[in-house]
Amino acid sequence: MTGGNNGGMIFSIVGTGFPLSTNQISITICNRSATIISVTNTQVDFVVPACPNIIFRTNITNSTNTTNNTIISVNRTITVTINSVSDTSLNFTYTNGSLTAPLITSVSPTSANPGVKGIIEING
Repeated sequence: MTGGNNGGMIFSIVGTGFPLSTNQISITICNRSATIISVTNTQVDFVVPACPNIIFRTNITNSTNTTNNTIISVNRTITVTINSVSDTSLNFTYTNGSLTAPLITSVSPTSANPGVKGIIEING
């Protein structure tokens, strides 16, 4: 699993035997608690927490005097705890979220009358 260090991505862990109550399961990444969205006996959906304490380097190339931002990815262990039993076999790779643009997959409606109030839905 990979995403920006600003967090907010929704991921799923698929397996078997998950408890049906969100109170019986916790997920931590980068020493921060993930928000559990839903749990079934075969899947846990959660929001990845931000990891702001990662430092990304800037690479300076002296031969041309240009500065290039280098995205450094950092692996963090995902700790899944169910009723006091923990598993640390999964990892999350944080990348520099300030250099990662959001991906918009759809906007609805595609056009609207500016004089009429309404709701615009942006998905991504």
